[in-house]
Amino acid sequence: MRLTRVYKVALIVAITLTLSVSSGAQKQTGIIFDVSSVKPARNNYTPGFIRRLDPGTVSVASMTVYDMIQLFYYVKPYQISGGPEWSKRERFDVVGKDSTAGTMERPKEDALPAGFKAQYEQMRQLLKDRFLLELHHEVRVLPTLMLLAEKKKKFSQVPCSSEYRLQHGVVKGAIHIASLTALLQAEYGMPVSDGTGLDGCYYIDAQWTNDLSDESLPSIETSLHDLGFQIKKVTGNVDVLIIDHLERPRPD
Repeated sequence: MRLTRVYKVALIVAITLTLSVSSGAQKQTGIIFDVSSVKPARNNYTPGFIRRLDPGTVSVASMTVYDMIQLFYYVKPYQISGGPEWSKRERFDVVGKDSTAGTMERPKEDALPAGFKAQYEQMRQLLKDRFLLELHHEVRVLPTLMLLAEKKKKFSQVPCSSEYRLQHGVVKGAIHIASLTALLQAEYGMPVSDGTGLDGCYYIDAQWTNDLSDESLPSIETSLHDLGFQIKKVTGNVDVLIIDHLERPRPD
């Protein structure tokens, strides 16, 4: 699948930023957009996406409030609790503009997280202003998973490479164990910690399916076992955003 540049930008920001939930939820920056627009999405069934992400303008289409909280607070679905049912179902087209940033140059890709930090903060403020969003964070003990390496398996470290496939159901190439753990977290939709004790990169070639009716590919657990890994159910401390208050947006 070919990714658009805007989607690549969003992906880079979401993956590389490691701000804590607490700082995102509690820090008040006072940075706001000069102009904002919030309208019901034209097609309420279209998956949400970022239409534009530039200094001075952020535009998202067909996103639920839950979508936007995940994106602009750097959290996963399991890290959000509370909120009315419509916040997960009703989609909006949202635009924020900042005229003071109109002459700024677009950051280089290696500087995207820092370059777009202000835009993410502005979008958080927009959610508070237009949706009257109020939230706080707390640490909860939740079910999590841990990736373990089988003791009898000999793992041979290889040089890391930037040429590899790492996507839903597919891992191929020399990648770091942390990258595999991050993919598994997305696959399972819950936290996955690294308990392998392995450091560096390893060559991995695996495919799997989460569809039990699909017999053409093995399950994710079978694929991990064939590689010398296993998934263990554990519990752990997880930062969670609690939605205290949320209202449908005021009309433009």
